[in-house]
Amino acid sequence: MRKPDWKDAPEGFDWLAMDEGGGWWWYNQEPEAMSVSWVTDNGDFEMAEGDNSCVDWRETLERRP
Repeated sequence: MRKPDWKDAPEGFDWLAMDEGGGWWWYNQEPEAMSVSWVTDNGDFEMAEGDNSCVDWRETLERRP
């Protein structure tokens, strides 16, 4: 799995996670796992560049180091 690099994260986006479809997303507030993706109550999100592999998407959430 090649996850996006934190140096490419937009300013103020401190969370990164992959959804069930293999897409990576930056979040400006901590998201919660729902049925097939991550969601936030009122936060913003942006697509991130990375590739997917055979990982459980629910185990990819991480906070900016």
